[in-house]
Amino acid sequence: MSKPLLFIILSLVFNCIGCQDSISDEAKELTTNFMEAYKIPVDRGEMSKMYPKFTYRSIYNVKAYQTKNVKKISDTEIHSNIETTILKSDGQQETKSLRLILTKENDNWTISDSKGIGNLITSYAKEFGFGIKAGCFTKNIQTLTDQQFLAKIKRSNILLTQLAQKESVPIAQKLAVEDLKWKIGSDMISGLFGNQTEYSFREVGFLIMFMDAGNNEIGKHNDILKPVKRGFPFNANENTPFSNKLNGPVPSGTNSVDIQFFINPNEIADRLSLKQFIGNECAGIL
Repeated sequence: MSKPLLFIILSLVFNCIGCQDSISDEAKELTTNFMEAYKIPVDRGEMSKMYPKFTYRSIYNVKAYQTKNVKKISDTEIHSNIETTILKSDGQQETKSLRLILTKENDNWTISDSKGIGNLITSYAKEFGFGIKAGCFTKNIQTLTDQQFLAKIKRSNILLTQLAQKESVPIAQKLAVEDLKWKIGSDMISGLFGNQTEYSFREVGFLIMFMDAGNNEIGKHNDILKPVKRGFPFNANENTPFSNKLNGPVPSGTNSVDIQFFINPNEIADRLSLKQFIGNECAGIL
């Protein structure tokens, strides 16, 4: 091999090595900056700048960390593998592995995904348990990255919200007022309220509509009733008054008064998530 050709080959090799070192240094710096923000006290603002998809509700408290290796996957992807010492809620320390997935866009490195960064199962216990039963998760849960996990949690949340919204309508219909008393010109209505559902609610919204003889709405009033206890029945022996101070007098021409109740789907989502499911309910959720 001629000397000029050998010189060219060696130059290319050294240049590539230098390029690799440069990429590794940049990745290590980003990793270090992120992990320093991750340590107690957690600086989520700085973490979000380096990892825009960082949306966890609770995360491990990292006491110490050590970058084990930085692996180049491609020219636009690097994996930083880290060993962390975390502080558990009971005060005990535990070693956890963490992987940061760095990607390059417009000559800038950022953290696009991770694995093991959050206490995900604890943070999303309700959504995770429901998602398993409804088929939002496949069996290879351990292979999921954090962002893949969160995507499935999102599907689980969407389905749970849809089911809760559907369930909330017939449940709200079991809330009612009997023996309603009102008078034209008065700014007060009253009656006996009953909750014949299996739920207790932090609050219940209601809409009062004033109707004329032709069943046309001529006025309305909305308000919130809270709290509402589970199974509070209509019973002559129970003190179950419903009264509401209106924002104006009952309109002249009122022939009847109608009351509709509304509940927040989140009020029943917790209990709904405990029900049994076939296991394919999540199939239609993108």
